[in-house]
Amino acid sequence: MKLNSWSVLSSWWRYPHHEPFFLHHLEAEGRAPSVFIWRENLGEQVLSRFIARELGIWHNLTAEKVAGRTLKAPIEWLKKVAALIIRAEVDMLDHLCDYPGKVVIRYEDSISRMVS
Repeated sequence: MKLNSWSVLSSWWRYPHHEPFFLHHLEAEGRAPSVFIWRENLGEQVLSRFIARELGIWHNLTAEKVAGRTLKAPIEWLKKVAALIIRAEVDMLDHLCDYPGKVVIRYEDSISRMVS
């Protein structure tokens, strides 16, 4: 489950700050691990989201796909998104603090392992 997929899970998870129903259910059943990947470079995360949203390309972005386009990011929007990401991560980590099957990974570590 991606933390920014709330709209897809809205019938099970109405408010971002509440413990997700499915997490409570999975914890009670003790059946599923939860992997939490957080990104240390918040600036890159926010810009990546902005670029993906503007271009409609969410994966495998290349220079050819950008084709020389120039984007102007609204600073206030970037600040708002960054604050929401931080708040959501803190809330989710709080929900997961006693979850027995959790794995917490730094995004930058996972990428460096894939590259090397």
